[in-house]
Amino acid sequence: MSSDDSPRTTKKGALGEILVAIREDRGLSKIEVARRMGLSERAYGRFEASDLWHTERVFAFGNATNCDALGIFLALILGRPELAIRVSRNKLALMMMEAFSRLDEKMGDDLALLEAGPFLNVVTNAMVQFGLQARETEDIAQIVIEGRFPSLTVSDFYARYRKAKPG
Repeated sequence: MSSDDSPRTTKKGALGEILVAIREDRGLSKIEVARRMGLSERAYGRFEASDLWHTERVFAFGNATNCDALGIFLALILGRPELAIRVSRNKLALMMMEAFSRLDEKMGDDLALLEAGPFLNVVTNAMVQFGLQARETEDIAQIVIEGRFPSLTVSDFYARYRKAKPG
């Protein structure tokens, strides 16, 4: 097991709460998600009941349910399970990762010159405005997401955002 895929623990039941909520939101049974992940129903049940999270398995769940695996991690880190549901369909956490990747490509070493406070304010204000605009317009983001990120594996993630999987 690589150090990057070592199991992590979180608030008791938080991962399972998120997995069940997303699975039910998608109208999927445990058996269906297990099949899509290539797991037995029993192995999937243990995953859904566990407080340990592995990178590979969470990404496999994301692909099996077409949700934002990065949103699951973000929700666990922030201790806000409801966040995973909120970003599960539009893959907003993944979109933010893409935005940071583009920012890094454009700014390079100058990225270190940005001050955290003003940056947070600008990003927050931009996201609030975007959210308000999204309520008034057709959901174009879904079209972009489906075309650009139809599924994401851990290998894809490392290839795109880390350039190489640590080992």
